[in-house]
Amino acid sequence: MQHDTFAIILNREYSTERYIGPLSRIETEILIGPFQTAPLSMVPKPSRPEKVQLVQNLSYPLHPTDSISSINSAIDSDLYPCTWGTASTICLLIWFLPPGSQAAVRDVAEAYRMIPLHPSQWPGLVVKTGDDSFTIDCSFCFSFLASAGTYGEVADAGADIFRSQGIGPMSKWVDDHLFIRILQEHLKTYNAL
Repeated sequence: MQHDTFAIILNREYSTERYIGPLSRIETEILIGPFQTAPLSMVPKPSRPEKVQLVQNLSYPLHPTDSISSINSAIDSDLYPCTWGTASTICLLIWFLPPGSQAAVRDVAEAYRMIPLHPSQWPGLVVKTGDDSFTIDCSFCFSFLASAGTYGEVADAGADIFRSQGIGPMSKWVDDHLFIRILQEHLKTYNAL
């Protein structure tokens, strides 16, 4: 079961050109130089347990040695600021909505995976797929410490574009966007508020 699921994930990533490979170790080193792999897990998605999320444990090893450290240990997530619609923000937003307002939530599918990595980052995101089989991951992934903030900057820009076009109020949490529609009769009063 897990092997079949992993094969499906690999095929999808190859077909979307987010993975380069499969390659031997020598072919990989010729393309990108020395590289590092990380343990893989397939974690069921909370909202859809029949679906899994491939997770590269880029925080491994948890206790670095002089010769081996994790990819994430070299990343300062504070360098990737973005805004988040926290639960208290959303509650406050909803509290002040006028009667008849409507809301919709939209999820951005594979949000992190749509952002390409710079080729200089590829050596840290190689996936081992067999005994002498490797794949270069060319996109941000779920466990990469910079992924949330980097995608957050893209999502912030998108939210700013929506707002500049009069779409709102709205908020977001990672790849989930909340759009609210206010009845025309309440719009002037709400905007003043």
